Amino acid sequence: MPKMRELAGERWVPIIFVTADATIESQVHLLALGADDYLVKPVHNDILRA
Repeated sequence: MPKMRELAGERWVPIIFVTADATIESQVHLLALGADDYLVKPVHNDILRA
């Protein structure tokens, strides 16, 4: 994710993972790497809007 942030330059670009892996370990790992949010498939529309 650092490369993605580097490519964005000064702009803030949200990094959101959408995955079927709902484990806490996966969520913690991706958030620790720099993800801004984590959505589990199937994505509920209310969660996506929030």
